[in-house]
Amino acid sequence: MDRRKSIQTMILGAGASALAFHGCGGEAQEKAKGAVAQAGDTHYFGRTPKELERIEKLNAERLFNEHEMETIAVLSTVILPPKEPFGGPLEADVPEFIEFIGKDMPDMQNTLLGGLMWLDHRSNTEFGTEFKTATLEQQKQILDTICYRDMDVPLDEQPLGIQFFAL
Repeated sequence: MDRRKSIQTMILGAGASALAFHGCGGEAQEKAKGAVAQAGDTHYFGRTPKELERIEKLNAERLFNEHEMETIAVLSTVILPPKEPFGGPLEADVPEFIEFIGKDMPDMQNTLLGGLMWLDHRSNTEFGTEFKTATLEQQKQILDTICYRDMDVPLDEQPLGIQFFAL
């Protein structure tokens, strides 16, 4: 194929894809906006009233106590330190998201709660302090023991700390 034909094909392809994308919006988006307007809440775009009700119910519950939420905040900051100008996991509400997921998926709760207890136990045993009050180097030392797991051993046969960290 010569250069002129190639350029012509690219231009026609770009034009066709632009038309296709333009046609994808319209009616479906209007239906979704109508459903949200009927639900009376535009904060959760596209959620059905039943989903909004479930979200409200889950947000009203508490899975983690204050200490556990602080531990999750410290843990998420150690794993993903904040970067300017974007911030970090606390600005992205990571602890609240993890709590929401734990409430939404009850089968994860034991691993999450047990993992937080494991972090504190390990920190107390090795350094005489809770994980959230340990130094950054101590926290990293604990996390280094669980972040690299043996891939030949199934996750459910790994120690609780490794299961927690993998989750």
